[in-house]
Formats: sequence, structure tokens, C-alpha cells
Amino acid sequence: NIVVWPTPNNGYRPILPSLLSVRLEGLFSDPLVAGANSWMVQAEGFIDSVGADGSGFPLVANDGVWDEMSELGYVHIPLLTIRQLDPGPHTLYLHGKDVAGNWGPTGSTTLIIDKIGPDVTALDVQPNPTGGSTGVTLTGTLFDSANPGGAPASNLTAAEWFEGSDPGAGMGTPVYAADSAFDSPSEQLFAAISVIGWHPGDHTLFVRGQDEAGNWGPTASIILTVRGRGANAIFADGFEAGNTNAWSQAIGAVSVVPDAAMSGT
Repeated sequence: NIVVWPTPNNGYRPILPSLLSVRLEGLFSDPLVAGANSWMVQAEGFIDSVGADGSGFPLVANDGVWDEMSELGYVHIPLLTIRQLDPGPHTLYLHGKDVAGNWGPTGSTTLIIDKIGPDVTALDVQPNPTGGSTGVTLTGTLFDSANPGGAPASNLTAAEWFEGSDPGAGMGTPVYAADSAFDSPSEQLFAAISVIGWHPGDHTLFVRGQDEAGNWGPTASIILTVRGRGANAIFADGFEAGNTNAWSQAIGAVSVVPDAAMSGT
């Protein structure tokens, strides 16, 4: 009954925002011996290799005291320690000691370290050019690569898009899984984007995704060309700026009132 969470982890994913660590927990039980039942007095853990008895990091009994034949124990491993582990699987070992001085055999579980975010491929946006359409559909594929050492790829948890300057990871507009749930290492992406008020011309759309370990991957991009319906559409201004700076020339006392804005204020 040994568990560790959160896993997979990139060294920056805490069990709680206020507790910057990974929690390792196990159940320790001393076997019944007729006339000589012992209780637990100590437990310890190791990362990747088992050292000498008593040399591991200590665990705390869940109820605060090691004094029973069967006890749950835990330890919080700091993210600073997790961050130093190489990508791939890492074996965490636990064992306990009874009041008679016997150290038991070790049990183990696996912590996956994943430090690389998912990739976006096969981006497409339709219609492109827009040809007067008020909205477009953005699609693509998001996938996470397998980790070193045979560790599986992480499930995906989110994706986003943005246009123009980067707002920062996690601050873009959501892109959704086509099957309505991010729950596997590979997902088809879907987003419906309104282009009402977008100025005519080329717009670069950026897309990126996040995996379960907390990693945001690199951005992929595609160019969307916004155009009006007819060949006579040679000029457009949404007037959100409240001025005529988008015009090549203005003659006379031209001003823009707030009511003229196509969207926004």
C-alpha cells in the first residue's frame, strides 16, 4: 500500500500550493507471532537505492506516534529534492522497524519525473482566408512524448491559444479536447474563434499545451488571413482605437465617436 503523489512530476508540482513537496505514504504491519507480538517503532525511505538499515529518511506515523502493530506513515519530500532527479522513473523504497529491533523487507513504488511539455502538430484553421466569415475553427493534435527509461508519457491536462504578444503560460484562451476530456497522452484539439472586429490581413495564432506533470510545451503557430466577402472590400477600421490612425489620410476635422466601435468600447 505504498503511494506517492503527485506523479508524474516536474519538480514544481506540489501536493498543495502551501506545501511545496511530494507526499510518500505506506502501510507498515508487523506479522503476528504467538506470544510475542511487536509494534512499530520506526520507518524510513530511500530514493532509487536502499542503504543500510537506519540510514534512510524518516517517516512520520499518521497518528503522530509509532506504537501499533499496523500503522500508516508518511513523509513529505521537498520539491527541491524532486527537482534534482533526472527525467524518467525513480523507485521509492520504504521499510519499517519493530520494537524488537527487526527491520522488515522493503516495499516500493515509482515516481515519474517528466520535465518536457507536449508538442502541437497538424495545426489548421478554417476558413482561411475568412472570406467574410465571422468565425473560424482551429484544430490540431497535442501529444506528449514518452519519458526516458521506459516511463510512459504523461496525460494531457490543458491547451490554449493566443494572438499577438505572449500573455504567459496558462493565460491564453482555452483550446478544448475534441472528445471533451483531456485524459490521455494524445488529444485532438478544437477551438471556435470569433474574428468579429479583427482587422483585415494576416494574424498569427499560437497554440501550446500542458501535461499532467505541469509542463507547458513549446508554441506552434499558423497564419490566419482575415478578409471581407467581396473584391470591393479595400478598407476596414473597427474604430476601437477611437481615432483615424489606421487611415492613410484624413481631410478636414474628422473625429471618431465611441459609438462607432465595432466591438469593445
